[in-house]
This record gives sequence, C-alpha cells and structure tokens, in this order.
Amino acid sequence: MTSSSAWPRKGRWRDVVWQVVRWEVMRYLRNKQFIIGLFITPVIFAIFGALPTVIQRLDQPRAETYLVVDEIDGSPLLQAALAGSPIHVEVVTADASPDAAVLAGEADGFFVLDRQFVDTGVLTLFVEKQRQRPEALADALHELLRTLRMQEQSLEVDVLQYVSARPVIIPSVLNAPEDRPPLAGLPMSGVLAFLMFFLIMSSGSMLLQSALQEKRDRMSEVVLSSIGADTLMTGKIIGHFLLGALQIGFWLLIGLPVAWFGLKLPVGDFIVPSLLPPLALFTLLGYMFYAAVFVGVGATMEDIQSASNTQGMVIMMPMLSFIVIGPVITNPEGMIARIATFFPVTTPIISMLRIGMEAMAGWEIAVAGVVMVISTWLVIKAASRLFRVGMLMYGKTATWREMWRWIRYPG
Repeated sequence: MTSSSAWPRKGRWRDVVWQVVRWEVMRYLRNKQFIIGLFITPVIFAIFGALPTVIQRLDQPRAETYLVVDEIDGSPLLQAALAGSPIHVEVVTADASPDAAVLAGEADGFFVLDRQFVDTGVLTLFVEKQRQRPEALADALHELLRTLRMQEQSLEVDVLQYVSARPVIIPSVLNAPEDRPPLAGLPMSGVLAFLMFFLIMSSGSMLLQSALQEKRDRMSEVVLSSIGADTLMTGKIIGHFLLGALQIGFWLLIGLPVAWFGLKLPVGDFIVPSLLPPLALFTLLGYMFYAAVFVGVGATMEDIQSASNTQGMVIMMPMLSFIVIGPVITNPEGMIARIATFFPVTTPIISMLRIGMEAMAGWEIAVAGVVMVISTWLVIKAASRLFRVGMLMYGKTATWREMWRWIRYPG
C-alpha cells in the first residue's frame, strides 16, 4: 500500500468499512510471518503442553536404600508397607557400623527402630547430606507406628481402619439436568475465556503495529483524506477480529480432533449449547471493548519504545482478570466475584467463568451485558476521537492530559 489508490474512496459507510476490512485481512494473509505463526503456534502449544508430561515420565523416582537397626521386630511390617515403592530398607545390627556405610555411599541413610520410637513417635534419620524427606518412607513409618500402638492396645487392624475411615462426600445437585454432569460447562467457558484473552492480546498487538506503521510511514494523512477516522478504526477492529477468529478456528480444527481421538477426551460432554449465546455475547463485547482501547491508545503513541509506562499499563488491562480468578473460582457467588462481574475491565472473562460454573443468575447476566454494551459504546466513542487526532500527530507520544483533551473534542 504505497498510494492513495490502494484505499477506498468515500461511499456508503458500510461498503467503505468492508473495503478496509478486506484490506486489513489480506495484508496479513499475504504476510509470511502471519502464515508461519498460524502453523507454528499450535506446535509450540503442543510442545509446551506435552513436555512436562514427558519430563515427568523420564524423571523416574530414584531408588533409595536405608539401613534399619530393628530392636522391636517392626521391619517386616515396614517392608510390607514399602512394597512397590522406590524405597528399600535393609535390616542390620548396630555392630555393622551403619553410619560408616552411609558415609561410604553404600546406603542413603539409617535409622533405629526402638521402644522410644513407639512411645514418642520421633525417629532420627541419619544421612550424609541434607535432602528432601522421602515421603514413601514417612508414610510407611506412620503405618508402622499406628500398627504397633494398636497391638499394644489389643486392637485389631481392621477395627481401627473401620473406625478411622474418612467419609466420602458425593455432591448431588437438586434439579440438575440429567443429560450432563455438574459444571460440565466450566471447561467450555474456561477454554473460550482463554481464547478470547489470546484473541485480545494477539489482535491488540497487530492493531498497535498497524496504527504505528501507518503513522511512521506517514500514510495516515493519505488514508484519512480518503475515508473518515471512525470508518478506518471500525474497519481495522473488524478486520483484526476476523484474523483472530481465523487463527482460533484453525487451531480448534486441529486441537479438537486431537483431543477427541488422540487424548481420548470426551469433548462432546463439555459442550453445553444453552451456554453458547451468553458466552458468545461476552466474547464479542470483550473483544470490541479492548480492541477499541488498544487502537485508541496506540494512535497516541509515536512508537512502542517511547510509550510511557502508563500507556504500557493500558495494554496490560486484560490481565487484571487473573488477579481475582482465584477468589472467583473458590467463591463464585461471593462479593469479589460480583464486583468483578460488573467492573467493565474484568466483566468479560469473569462473567464467562461464572456462567460456566452455573453461579450467575439470569439478572446478573442481563446487567453485566448492559454494563458491557454501555462501556463498549463509550470506549469506542472515546477511542475514535483519540484515533482521529492521534493518527495525524507526529513527533511525540501524547500525555494523558492531551488524550483527555482530545476525548472532549466535539465529534
């Protein structure tokens, strides 16, 4: 795009917007970096998703050997409790110098089973170097201590197990739909919230780069002489939304079959059609809200390097939702969850999670939707005024006072 002929001339607003949309989409579809990223990104996600599992399988627990001086005949019970674990205990006598064997590297440590262990429950584990306590050995010693104390009190093992058994609590939701399990919509809403966040961040980055490139190349003067600033901004937002939707759709086209056939995940069980309309509404409004913020503030920057810290913080706004995700998941009907639901910056992601957890009443969905519609409209109006002035300003990054003055300019 090097001349004004590449830009649509004034005409019907809808036709001009879609010409801008086509231009924004095609300029990236012809970009090799975008095409490469479209295919490389799912590979990166797959690598980082599978790598921890592969490392965990390769990192098998190290076999450890401990010497035990048994004065109470408890080693058979201890060995039985350790069966199948990487911990091995070997009975020795005190005359065999177990401390020398440990220092020589022949064993990982030694301990003494005596009457004091039964009375106090305290056992000293002698090792050459301080390291993390072997949990399998600690659990086996706990079982041994309990068994020895039961034998002293003439209690049968099965009796104590029956008395000390923990209750198993199975939640059952009254009037729950029989065709799907409880919280079946949470995975779907969580995935959509993550995809929306990724769409916002990736499209926001592309919007910033697009606006900055046109300012740097002084193409904005030519562009704005052919079409209005509002039309250009609207076309950019819609175009980058379609690009992001193309990315996500392509990745879902790959990921869902892999999850269904490769990982044997019951993907269909977690798709709740009744939740799709409100989730789609908050996805669309959330994207429009943040896209307008990014493109408006991006138009006020001379370049990324000279942007102030405050303007950089605006780009991090979508991450504010992650600050309250913990309390929301723990108590989805609590005060923090409700405040975050009606706070426009966090409304999209938090509302989607609460909808998936079936913790959001109908009136809350309606109020949150109205809040987002009004907030998105106000942000778009403010962003269009920032965009109109900022795209024609060269030489410096605007201050917050200047941006506030531009917003107050009559439209």
